[in-house]
Amino acid sequence: MFYIFLLFLLFPINVQAETIYTPYYETQTPTYNNELEKQEEKEIYYFLKPSKKTKDYYSIDFHKEGYEPILEDFIYTPYSKIHTHCKEMDGVEIKWMKKVTYQTLKPIQKIILESKEKILLQKIEVTIRGEKVPIQILPSFTKEKRKWILLLPQKTNLEEIELFLTCFVRQDLQSANLFITDNEKISFQKIGLSKKGFSLQKILLTKEIVNYKMGEKKTSFLEQKEELPYFYTSILKVDSLCQKRKKKYRFEKKGALLEKETPFVENAIFLKKEKKMKYYRREKIVLKEPLITKTPYLLVDDFIESTSFPLKDLKIIHSSIKEEGIYPILFSYRDFQFEKTFLYQKNEKENF
Repeated sequence: MFYIFLLFLLFPINVQAETIYTPYYETQTPTYNNELEKQEEKEIYYFLKPSKKTKDYYSIDFHKEGYEPILEDFIYTPYSKIHTHCKEMDGVEIKWMKKVTYQTLKPIQKIILESKEKILLQKIEVTIRGEKVPIQILPSFTKEKRKWILLLPQKTNLEEIELFLTCFVRQDLQSANLFITDNEKISFQKIGLSKKGFSLQKILLTKEIVNYKMGEKKTSFLEQKEELPYFYTSILKVDSLCQKRKKKYRFEKKGALLEKETPFVENAIFLKKEKKMKYYRREKIVLKEPLITKTPYLLVDDFIESTSFPLKDLKIIHSSIKEEGIYPILFSYRDFQFEKTFLYQKNEKENF
């Protein structure tokens, strides 16, 4: 009991409530409360902080305070190695393709034109992929047959070859036919020359094929929707493949208008100086007196009479309470803190 008496001496009952003020902070919306607010005219300096771009390019998840990606300023990384599976991911572009194993018609280097009738080939031209190419023509005429051997510059796919023949057929011939063969013994149908006199014959070799002869196996990597360029193709196998590449962006820290009370800011452009009214506010906290609690379960309103801000924003921190006595308590509002002590005196019911 003597100890409790001493505590009451330390915390007299009739004490005027203590008022605590926080430091002033700048405010944009003054309420003109003379106790809590003040105003000052100050010289303000305005500066422009220029925008700043990164020299290098980074992935979209690059983090640097104040920097944002410039979406229109980007590069692609080189494509990765070819994979059989690619996982969809943010900032990753996937190119799908197919690996096609196939056979095409066997390429040829020699075209043989033959006729049993005495026709005249006044002009012979060969185009490969639409371009005229130089050829060597070896004519061979006998009583039974007329033959022209056309030697191409190199082995060429049949679907790329087109012949242009200027033919002359005598009026007394009942019919005239032209037979095509080649050095790979692919069979072609005969070309009937029904028009007497001069005529131009345009012959696409693949349209005249009778029996096919396929070449060696080949492999091509094609875009997903791309098709092989040749109609006469035997597809042996198709594998789905993919490649990945990343999109990298240059980042930029946007320029900003700075308002300072100092006449110099590093790496900023000075714009102007002017006088401006500044408003400041402080907050008021009125404590209950004396600071006594009869329960170890503390609430902030056990100690606070009133505040100029919502009471829920005032926090308290204290140590564990076990026995009657004096304990420290820390009050915290925004960045402002102050410490007090309180008396814990058990409720009379707790003594039973």
